[in-house]
Amino acid sequence: MGTQVKSIQVWAYSLRTPLYTGTKYIENFFDSELIEFFLKRLVKLDNASRRMIDDGNQKYIELDILYDNSDDYIEGVFHTATFGTEQEIVDILSGKKVGNKKSGEGIITDVFFQINKRNGLFLIEKDKSHVFSKQIFLKYFNEKKFLLEDFLIEFNKLNSKFKHENTRTLMMDIIKPKDFIEEVKAFARVKEVYVEYPLLENNNNLISQLEEMSKNKGLKDVDTIKISYRTTVRGGSVRSVDKFFDKILEDDKLNIGISGTLPSNRNKTIQKLASRLTQTFDINVSVNSNGLESFEDLSEEMTRINRFEDLVPEINSGNAVKIELEKVGDISYEETEKRA
Repeated sequence: MGTQVKSIQVWAYSLRTPLYTGTKYIENFFDSELIEFFLKRLVKLDNASRRMIDDGNQKYIELDILYDNSDDYIEGVFHTATFGTEQEIVDILSGKKVGNKKSGEGIITDVFFQINKRNGLFLIEKDKSHVFSKQIFLKYFNEKKFLLEDFLIEFNKLNSKFKHENTRTLMMDIIKPKDFIEEVKAFARVKEVYVEYPLLENNNNLISQLEEMSKNKGLKDVDTIKISYRTTVRGGSVRSVDKFFDKILEDDKLNIGISGTLPSNRNKTIQKLASRLTQTFDINVSVNSNGLESFEDLSEEMTRINRFEDLVPEINSGNAVKIELEKVGDISYEETEKRA
């Protein structure tokens, strides 16, 4: 099996590094030097010092790779894994058991990310291990924040009017999803519209009948039914989509989506997920015969999102106070290695 193309989801967050003036905080500010300094120090530690083990949630995260060869972006890869359950490992072709995964072991997942040095936009691919989240990232940062101690001291010496406070060094915000109807209106042609219903007792008669039939026919572990509206006419388009969505958008139990073509002839799929907390994007990347995603494709697609989506314009922009800061520069690494 050669190279294939796979659709994956990218999550968008916003990083901030508030500054304290002595009387108030300047909230919408991102100091790229701070986050670069932190990540570069973190990645130089040995594996045992880089990792964070969240025993309570049985999750593992570690910064594995860091790329900083661009003036605009810093990129990298987190290793994530879950643990705590003993599992059998089988050869899927033969069905034979080939080993056991012990409760203290986990299967590593590579999770690629990109940070915009100008505005703090943080893009990360959806973690198949379901480890990465805003809460896990901030917990990881705070556990390793000692790496910034000398940076913060030096920064505050050089910049007497502005301070980085140890208690509010780095903030991570969700990015409110774009208005779904406005995204729908941007499509030139719509090939498919779908609605996903949760299978609940109070669903209408048709959904209940389908649910009952699926159970009687032996389907198991199903909790959602998807209804799809499509056009099979070549070059055709589903009509009055925005009016249809206007009627059902208020139901927060429904996942709804649309697939079609933009005026640029680029294919696109968007979703409004009932449980979605931050802005997401669907992208296509190459996957090799071993199932590994192309980091080059991930980087290119995330760069495209950065360039065209304009997600966090208020950070370090004309809408924010212009601040001139003295750069900290390089600081000896020896003391940090001893602390780790």
